[in-house]
Amino acid sequence: MKTLVTVLMLCIASLVNAQKLTMAQWQQDLKVYQEQLEVKHIDLYNKISKPEFDATLKNIESSLDTATDFEVMAALMKLTHRIGDGHTSISLWNQDMHYYPIGIYKFGNKWLVTATTTADKAMLGAELTAINNIPVDEVAHKLAPYYQFVENSHSNSTRFVDCFNHFELLQLLGITKKEATTFTFISKDGTPQKITLEPLKRTEYDEVVTQSLVYSIPQIAAPVVRVSNGFWAAPITNTNAVYIYYRNYPTFEEMQQFGEQLVGYCATNNIRKVVIDMRQNWGGDLFVGLTLAYVINLADGLDFKNGMYVLSDHKTFSAATINTAQYRALLNATIVGLPTGSNPVGYQDMSTFELPNSALKINYSKRYFKLQETATDGVQPDIEIPYDPNKIAAGIDNMLAWLYNNKLKE
Repeated sequence: MKTLVTVLMLCIASLVNAQKLTMAQWQQDLKVYQEQLEVKHIDLYNKISKPEFDATLKNIESSLDTATDFEVMAALMKLTHRIGDGHTSISLWNQDMHYYPIGIYKFGNKWLVTATTTADKAMLGAELTAINNIPVDEVAHKLAPYYQFVENSHSNSTRFVDCFNHFELLQLLGITKKEATTFTFISKDGTPQKITLEPLKRTEYDEVVTQSLVYSIPQIAAPVVRVSNGFWAAPITNTNAVYIYYRNYPTFEEMQQFGEQLVGYCATNNIRKVVIDMRQNWGGDLFVGLTLAYVINLADGLDFKNGMYVLSDHKTFSAATINTAQYRALLNATIVGLPTGSNPVGYQDMSTFELPNSALKINYSKRYFKLQETATDGVQPDIEIPYDPNKIAAGIDNMLAWLYNNKLKE
């Protein structure tokens, strides 16, 4: 009698290997994919040539008689990756995919566990070293051609977070098999550990992966202005500074309200310095971000000569990158941390269309932004501070600690 786990895995495997679309349907999707990109993208062939694109697409079409649906999707992911801008990408958000219930992020040279289920909460801060006994760097190398939303070398180094736990992609590359997968770690006390995980549907993943790695400094007080868990402002004790936690973009109306409250708080409490934390912000509406610069400029009591700071890292992407560059220009802000994952000069402003049969969502760039006269690999920080993985694992935000000790503390 098959166990429940075996039945579950066989069902998942059948999804991976199934071909629900006909060859004619995929041919139509491939045609729409190219035609719409050529019409909608501002400069589709700026990195990959049209002959290269055509030849690759023809090879994909020639495999349709034997390829599974996911194999076609993966081939399109590889081709889209080669277009070479971070906003031209394939989104699998509406596809029936499966993910192992764990999240990671790269701090320094280590991939640390940043999200788990309650049952595996003790793994938070552990270093991922292998998947099914394959070293993590080798897994990342195999997955790299499939990364989406890659703009430069920095976002390329972080996009492993989107793929390392993706069952269908890992199976396609032979990293996982039909049974549950073994993840190997070095715990915070240096002990090697292994756990076996089973993939879940995305909706189930979001329900059960509820535990997060928390790292900060004790001087960040309780929020005094709050829009959401991803956007709030708090005083920094023993300073005349306020800290803005900016992981997610609010609506325009929310930003206006936030700004009014922030300016009032700064005036009432003799605030002189502002820290805007744009790290691990994938982006949103850059004009909402500009509204923050506008309202901060209304606070005459702030030190606009030496008191404005922005924290950035390799996951500061899209609108968050643009706003980081704009805050330096408009607020005279000093950028502290790491280069951003997208570029201040290049193709931006993402829109989306959907393929008619597979319902694959295809993102594309429709604008070209030039925030600097010289193109750079990301917005470069004025003061570069790398993450210290050991301190992060221990719950200490070493970047923010450096800023507090060297620029904020009275």
